Amino acid sequence: ASLMLAGVMAVSMLAGCSGNGSNNNNNNDDPVVVPGVNVANVISQLDSDTTDKVTFSAGNTLQNALNDGVQDFGILSLGFNENQIITYVGTLANVETTSNNAFSTGSNTADDEQTVMNAGVVDTNGMNDTYALRALADAIDTSVANVTTMVENSLGANAQVQDGDTYYTYEYTGELAIAKVESVSGLSSYIYVYTIDRTPTEVEVNL
Repeated sequence: ASLMLAGVMAVSMLAGCSGNGSNNNNNNDDPVVVPGVNVANVISQLDSDTTDKVTFSAGNTLQNALNDGVQDFGILSLGFNENQIITYVGTLANVETTSNNAFSTGSNTADDEQTVMNAGVVDTNGMNDTYALRALADAIDTSVANVTTMVENSLGANAQVQDGDTYYTYEYTGELAIAKVESVSGLSSYIYVYTIDRTPTEVEVNL
């Protein structure tokens, strides 16, 4: 999928909390937070299949990078797809990833801390906040399932990897950022970007 952002764009940058106060400086470049559609509320709408596997939170560095990226995309009138978003925002946020959709699970990398990063564009044109939240959550659920299903298939039912006589289990924590973009013709979409970090723990197994 791709999204063309042309001309001047109205951009809403959405942080993890909706209770941001006004700084009253009347700066036209200040982001406008849309009530009800923010990272915290999107996370609350994620399916338990997602949240049981990955503990998500709002990522300030990731959000700032996405905000900057969206502004740059608007200025440059670029058409971009998900991989370009990952590359652009990942560079701005200084995120080093293993891949976009899979953790390495070979025995030589069993004890590695690893990070994956994904992004997507959700068409929310004509939707109110309630439907936009649901659409975003559904899209992220599907995206995360594509990552974690690969991990589960590779690791087995107990999510363990063996390296010789050593076994490892993993904890997955994620950071999420979203931004709303509107074209001059009034069409609206949301961009989401998330990272998932894999942290290994060595497990003693009595054979």
